[in-house]
Amino acid sequence: MSRVNSILFRCDGAEDIGLGHIVRCLALAEELQVGYDCRITFAVHRGKPGIDMIKDKGYPVITVINNLDFFNQEEFLKNAVQESGCNVVIMDFRENISLDFLHSLRKQGIILVDIDDPQEKRLAADLAFYPPVPQVERMDWSGFQGQLMVGWEWVILRKEFITMANQQQIPKERLHLLVTMGGSDPAGFTLTVIEALDLLEVDFDTTVVLGAAFSWEKELKSLLVRTKRKFRILRSVENMAGVMAQADLAIASFGMTAYELACMGVPALYMCLTDDHAESCQAFVDAGIAVNLGRDHSIKKIANQISLLLWDGKYRDGMKANGKKVIDGYGAQRIWAEINKILIT
Repeated sequence: MSRVNSILFRCDGAEDIGLGHIVRCLALAEELQVGYDCRITFAVHRGKPGIDMIKDKGYPVITVINNLDFFNQEEFLKNAVQESGCNVVIMDFRENISLDFLHSLRKQGIILVDIDDPQEKRLAADLAFYPPVPQVERMDWSGFQGQLMVGWEWVILRKEFITMANQQQIPKERLHLLVTMGGSDPAGFTLTVIEALDLLEVDFDTTVVLGAAFSWEKELKSLLVRTKRKFRILRSVENMAGVMAQADLAIASFGMTAYELACMGVPALYMCLTDDHAESCQAFVDAGIAVNLGRDHSIKKIANQISLLLWDGKYRDGMKANGKKVIDGYGAQRIWAEINKILIT
């Protein structure tokens, strides 16, 4: 196969950082392999759950075998580039890496693509893609010679969300709530929301989705014994788009899930792990597609916010329409089009 179609994804996904980077890269990888006949390789520094997800999709994964105490980002990426024979590197990881090293890759004719990255390594990219979050405007772009692409249109989603979002949904007699806190839920947000929902007297059904790296099973089991409300628990869901399609409202951890829910037209309240997440979530609030709970995770506040949205169907309808309007899910195709412009020049 031609080097033109050889793509290396450098990303990580673990219990402490979540699996959003892995999920996003897998969605882009599928589009590039199936739609454009690209050869795909992944390079993952850490995170067995993420590595397992990639292997389950049948992609080769280059990992670190030696003692992690001596891990070197530059050497790892250099070896991965050589082993994969790639000429495009797509970076979706948050650790920094030497700009001099990245520039040396570009001198070899390798195209560097950076996804939603606050780190300095973005300055060495040929292409840098971001959703319209406020942080991008504040970043120092001195020395950047690539192309900066900012907007909802660059959001990468799996194909099933695009397909399901375009299907007509059957109205339900009872409201259905979805609780989903990503692949790992490192802060145990699931437990907090279940406690908040148990305070409400409104009649509704609830589905709780647990990710592949969920580590609060013991605490969850103990909590569910005490709750008066019944919760439907799903684990490692294959068809997340189908689950979201049944929801009238979602309570979620801010991350990739936020973009998926918006595309599906599901109104949502977001809990945020970091100040950076809380600031990014403001873009969703400004677009009229979400409520930002920020980092204030008091059970009573969450319960009150959920109650307000449950009673305000008109507001939920507006959020639903706005979400479908701003995110269509075709970011992968658009990103490839920009990469291909460079490849053919």
